[in-house]
Amino acid sequence: MGAGPTGEVAQMAAPMTLVLFGATDLARGRLWPALHDLAASGRLPQRLGVLGISRSASTEDLRALAAEHGPGGARLETSERWERLVSDVEAVNGAGDDPQLYERLERALAEREGERFTYLSVAPSLFGAIGGRLAGIGLGRDAGAASRVVVEKPFGEDLASARELRAALHEHFDEEQLLRIDHYLGKEAAQNLLVLRFVNGIFEPLWDRRSIESVQVTVAEAGGVDGRGDFYDATGALRDVGQNHLLQLLALTLMDPPARVAGDELRAERLKVLRSIVPVEPAAAVLGQYAGYDGEEGVAGGSRTDTYAAMRVEVESWRWAGVPCYLRTGKRLAAKAAEIAVAFRPSPHMPFDGADGWAGANRLIIGIQPGERVQLHVTGKRPGAGLELVKVELDFDPGDEASSEAPEAYERLLGDAIEGDSTLFTSSAEVEAQWAAVEPLLHDRPEPQPYEPGSTGPQAADEIPGRDGRRWRPLG
Repeated sequence: MGAGPTGEVAQMAAPMTLVLFGATDLARGRLWPALHDLAASGRLPQRLGVLGISRSASTEDLRALAAEHGPGGARLETSERWERLVSDVEAVNGAGDDPQLYERLERALAEREGERFTYLSVAPSLFGAIGGRLAGIGLGRDAGAASRVVVEKPFGEDLASARELRAALHEHFDEEQLLRIDHYLGKEAAQNLLVLRFVNGIFEPLWDRRSIESVQVTVAEAGGVDGRGDFYDATGALRDVGQNHLLQLLALTLMDPPARVAGDELRAERLKVLRSIVPVEPAAAVLGQYAGYDGEEGVAGGSRTDTYAAMRVEVESWRWAGVPCYLRTGKRLAAKAAEIAVAFRPSPHMPFDGADGWAGANRLIIGIQPGERVQLHVTGKRPGAGLELVKVELDFDPGDEASSEAPEAYERLLGDAIEGDSTLFTSSAEVEAQWAAVEPLLHDRPEPQPYEPGSTGPQAADEIPGRDGRRWRPLG
């Protein structure tokens, strides 16, 4: 939805009801703040009500929860539109597998007009059952575009379960009604990467194996499992971040230019990259676990769950054949950092006799967090009589104003979902291609190597780029 002449975004006139499964969990930290900020930016329908599904919370409880956590987003101002939304939050009680819940939900929806938008922040094992129940009260395939469903990751736990999950959902919904959320696709830096590549003519002619020697993608966290021990111990770093966030960021980096950066066109180009990935064998990966992990709340004693994953990825395509891609993620690392680093091939000849100093490879760094930035590393001459070469960093920093105005990832994605824009959501084909890429690691899983909290991960992971004569970029 475009901005008007004043810079404000026009509000949607059609009424809509958001059916929120997980109204007291994910909504607390992400969805209520996203809705609050969408209200402040004018991206919500003028009439948007929320039916929060909860086993026991009352309407008053959910309104209090929304009022408390909504203002925790990026936009500090509280709008009149947000106040109206909070007053139109209503609880519908019951468990996701309780048939009576859907009778109560159907009655509540009968009193509300407009489109239906359902957000499933529940265990993937419940997707199929909930989808069938929703279809039974008119929110499935027969409703068409008037009913959309957002599902949270993980989308299965391997390729076979992802296919089962897709079949269970497609039994009741068309693919166009399903929006699979990967919040890294909604981050400002991910959008900046697309603009950088496809609007600036200097980059795309160099964007292939002839000019680029390697790519690194990092998603590092300084924190641990943070009270999510039960979930994390059943998932691990490879499944939680490796097969989705890391591979999606890689696909954005390597994809061919689409006809339009929109919907099916963008997803089709990402899918080409994902399907071109050579399945990663155990010899090309290292898993790790930080010391003390098995003492975390909710984690089983003696757990072998990975809290770190690193792998060397090869893409068999004309554009990228022979270009190694190094991916890593982990918890309790030296710093919180997420970035994409593209290393260009060095100059074939140094024509300066007696030159001293830095003459490393040119690199393009797209920083995602903690601060969004773009840096281009080039070589320059230090002022003076001698010929001393130094690294020069050309920076693009959106600055404080842009940082405050840019929507958070969940705000952007939730707004797009409400508007029916699927550009930044993953397709079932992409999800299955991602699982296929890491399938060998799931069936012949490497033993997690120990590492100390606050380090850069297990020492064995240094061998992944080291075998090619390269190193990981410093964290932080």
